[in-house]
Amino acid sequence: MPRQSPGDAAQSLFEAYGEEVYRYLWYTLGRRSEAEDLVQEVFLHVLQSWQRFEHRSTTRTWLWGIVNNCLREHQRKQRRTPDPIEIREELEPGSTSAPDLFLHLEHTLRTLSLSQRQVFVQRVIHERSTADTAAVLGWSEAKVRTTLHRAMKLVRQSFAERSDDDERAR
Repeated sequence: MPRQSPGDAAQSLFEAYGEEVYRYLWYTLGRRSEAEDLVQEVFLHVLQSWQRFEHRSTTRTWLWGIVNNCLREHQRKQRRTPDPIEIREELEPGSTSAPDLFLHLEHTLRTLSLSQRQVFVQRVIHERSTADTAAVLGWSEAKVRTTLHRAMKLVRQSFAERSDDDERAR
């Protein structure tokens, strides 16, 4: 297979994975504008480093390594706690509508550590296997399982507390 030019490679990877990368960064960071900026940064890195890619891994694994490196660098630069999610519309107390549940999930994800959010998004939202998630994050499978377990415990606790609050509001 002939090697692609950096521009063609970046375009192909963007078409194949751009939306998935965006969703991952959006769920992880909690802000669309930050996710959009970081997607641009990721694919700029793809463009700049394509010639150095040695094809020892799949292009997908290589891309996700860049995504996570860019995310870590972004977090290092920010060094701040995430702001609360901006809720644009208020819903009735006790509502179990899909938007309300989604907003609660977004809020709950903000309370998780960065590593817990990364694993939760990869395993639960993107439905990746433990092995794939470990490869993408550069972790051991044991670390992925442990981190997911802890994240799920916090998510379940948050939804249980929400359910209790809803019952009291009625």
